[in-house]
Amino acid sequence: MKVSRLLAVSASLSFGFLLVGCGRGDASTVARAQNLSGENWIIVTKGATWSPKPAQVLAAREAVHTYLGSLQKTLPKDDYRCRKITEILANWALYKMQAIGVPGPGQVRMHLNFLGLSDETWKRNEIVRVMDGGSQFWNVDFDLNTNLASNLEINGDA
Repeated sequence: MKVSRLLAVSASLSFGFLLVGCGRGDASTVARAQNLSGENWIIVTKGATWSPKPAQVLAAREAVHTYLGSLQKTLPKDDYRCRKITEILANWALYKMQAIGVPGPGQVRMHLNFLGLSDETWKRNEIVRVMDGGSQFWNVDFDLNTNLASNLEINGDA
């Protein structure tokens, strides 16, 4: 897995994204005190335009699981995304998730960032971005008005 230390010049910066290896500090203690995190998820507030409630985050996580199962059934078995979704679903319980409230035209959206990390990096109060790593690192948007997931991005393999 190749971890980049450069911040991407994109809309990602407006959401307070952080690439693994940049910055120091751990906001997990503050997040837990404010009930903004659980055993395998955290609500990121740095760069957020609004903060989802824990119940919304957990409901979105379950809806994304269902979405991936449905999407998997529609893709050819030899399709890269189908293979990666199969890996994601097989390892679902191992993923750590970061959730951040993001703007969208007429939408109440969350960006959900899933990380197959065993360290505490995912607990930072900034979205962690990793280059490569395949199904260990992926993200998706979730619209709370429609309860629909979209914009699935699964990292490539180096």
